[in-house]
Amino acid sequence: MPWVFITILVVLLDAILTLHLWIFILFLGYWLIRIIYLHDKVIVGYALVGGVVFSGLFLWHDARLTTQRLTPRTDWQTQLLVQPDEIKCQGDYFQFTGRNLKRQPLLVSGYFKTQREQQQMMRIKTPVVITLRGDLQTIDKPGNRNQFDYRAYCLSKGITNSVGKAVIINWRPISFGVSFSHVLALLHTWRNEMRFYCEKLPGLMKTYALSLLIGYKDEFFAEDMTGVTKLGLLHLFSLSGLHVFYFCWLLKQIFLRFRITKETTNWLLIILLPAFLIIGGGSGSLFRSIMMAELGMLGKKRQVQLNVWSITLLVNLAVDPYVILSMGGQQLSYLLSFLLIFVRNYV
Repeated sequence: MPWVFITILVVLLDAILTLHLWIFILFLGYWLIRIIYLHDKVIVGYALVGGVVFSGLFLWHDARLTTQRLTPRTDWQTQLLVQPDEIKCQGDYFQFTGRNLKRQPLLVSGYFKTQREQQQMMRIKTPVVITLRGDLQTIDKPGNRNQFDYRAYCLSKGITNSVGKAVIINWRPISFGVSFSHVLALLHTWRNEMRFYCEKLPGLMKTYALSLLIGYKDEFFAEDMTGVTKLGLLHLFSLSGLHVFYFCWLLKQIFLRFRITKETTNWLLIILLPAFLIIGGGSGSLFRSIMMAELGMLGKKRQVQLNVWSITLLVNLAVDPYVILSMGGQQLSYLLSFLLIFVRNYV
């Protein structure tokens, strides 16, 4: 079944219900007529069910973010669970994302009072619970037209509030039992260790390793990558998901040396790739390339690549309805992969 018809329908519904781009109602009407004129009851039925299910999902997601939004207040104190790879320090400025007791993510920023406090925070290598005090704020919409919508970017990560002028009172390490949280904390710890290792590499090798392997950009990224940024080589490499391809190829070669069968190798990759998604920073382009790789291994040998692309986008929309708003990664990643699939059919 050509899933692309259902996917485009869901994308249009997402633009209307989540992003409130009402002009897309016209495109939605045209696309519904286009589906009806296919005269295929199966596609029409799936499109109807998919449209209703995803419409309810988008409305639920929007309502959840609305109820999650906290009332602004000054001198507000809270405790947040923070993963070590979420902490970013630039001089005396720090920023991190943490989760409160209700597992709501909050964006925290502030300035260190002393150099000793900065050094202590930079040495954090395991998940910690940080007690802090600051000004609880809502994230405002952009003031100018065509300005970068930072509020929508935060909403895509489930963040509805920020804590500014934060003062860190104390922090303590936290340990998890044998659970999914323990595995998640372990992956974040490994990512943080890889960041420390990559930062010791010389010159541009450090920048390449940080950006491609763990999806981390330090304060020197723009300066170091001036030449590559002009050519767009690293960005295209990341968007196309070639690093995921080479990662899978490397693991297949290793498993082959241990005489592991192809079927077992595929199942091992299906288990390991989500871990690579977390270690790699969890970007939209990485999610797309990993999801397409897993669907390719789970499905038939000659399944239609366009259907794989469509199902991947549907899953991504279910996880993050704001995925179509991110021009820097998700939009270009899906457009590039779609063009590669489309052009390959005519070459």
